[in-house]
Amino acid sequence: LPDFCLKARAENTIKQYRYAFNNFCKWCKKYQPAVTPLPASDFHLSMYIIHLTKNGNSATNIQSVCHAISWAHSMAGVKDPCESDLVKLVKEGAIRETSRPIIKKEPVLPEHLIRLIDIFANDNCSLADLRIACMCIVAYAGFLRFSELSQLQRQDIKIFQDHMIISRKVKLTNTNMGATFASHELILKPVQSTF
Repeated sequence: LPDFCLKARAENTIKQYRYAFNNFCKWCKKYQPAVTPLPASDFHLSMYIIHLTKNGNSATNIQSVCHAISWAHSMAGVKDPCESDLVKLVKEGAIRETSRPIIKKEPVLPEHLIRLIDIFANDNCSLADLRIACMCIVAYAGFLRFSELSQLQRQDIKIFQDHMIISRKVKLTNTNMGATFASHELILKPVQSTF
């Protein structure tokens, strides 16, 4: 039975939950016998969240800890302290306290690409410089992340007189039964080949 319960989550999720819950257990051990990790009281869990906040943990880490503690209580079949209003309020306050404002990056404009081409694709450039320029143009035109761009293979690209087609496989889901893939074709019109 425990093995099947553990298989309800991905292996890496389980590792992360165990690590976070073990840290909570270590914190509780400092204050035993008054503080127990399982079942944990909502007051003690709130104090732990405050402790994490004061020690500089990120909002994501605090949320992860709450998920881990909730998971451990669910696995043990005991009342989840994360469901209490006190813990929810303290968690929200901790997340607000530790959150940093999102600073969006400036978008890349066509003018930037023109300057990039002038620098890296001139008459005196090397093959490596041409590669950089080409990668930037393809990534920009195809809305590709670097990870997607770097995984392209020669057989994924077909170049025509007035366009280029990139056929690549994209991972959609990942289950214990295997991965599901779908093929996507990307047709780039800004490409003008010279034959």
